[in-house]
Amino acid sequence: MNTTTDFERRINDRELRKFEEDHGELPQEFKQFMLRNNGGYPNRTKHVTDTEVVYLQRIFSIKHGALTIEHIIDVFSDPEFPLPEGTIPFGIDPTGNLFMFKGNSVCIYFQNDNNPALYKLSDSFNSFMETLQDEVDEEFEL
Repeated sequence: MNTTTDFERRINDRELRKFEEDHGELPQEFKQFMLRNNGGYPNRTKHVTDTEVVYLQRIFSIKHGALTIEHIIDVFSDPEFPLPEGTIPFGIDPTGNLFMFKGNSVCIYFQNDNNPALYKLSDSFNSFMETLQDEVDEEFEL
């Protein structure tokens, strides 16, 4: 199981419901994760697809801490840097690209700055977290 470190103060059911009232419904698996961890840095970060490799550096928190989902939504409310319609960002890679949910979907999407289209990474939050691998620099493997 992939765990996180340095997560923020835990949220309660009331705070989670308030977030969903303000920003939209979250997948059940993600809600359970946030009630336990409220963001943090995953121990395994590398996600490999058929066409690319992406790294989940951090999962944003809700309500508490400096990098909350609410803060990221506010930053991207600027018309110059809009989020795709109906998305909720939940994580970031080392270069600032976002991981997100879209609408009522439980699927995980990724948006690369070089291509504004959303790229589906996984069918659910738990399966996404389970498929994350340790970051290993293949160039230096023995």
